[in-house]
Amino acid sequence: AFELVDANKTTVATFSSATHRENVVIGRLASPAGRYQVHITAIMKSGAKLTWHGVWVTVK
Repeated sequence: AFELVDANKTTVATFSSATHRENVVIGRLASPAGRYQVHITAIMKSGAKLTWHGVWVTVK
């Protein structure tokens, strides 16, 4: 899952791909302009969950 998180740690948008074989991304962004951090979560075959806190992006 890909999420945009604002400075208050509120998730404002979630994008997810259907399977690892597809490049289709389903999501919706209804957030106001501002700066948001990208969070990417991957679930491994073992069930372990990895979350990468990525770059801050500016929505205009």
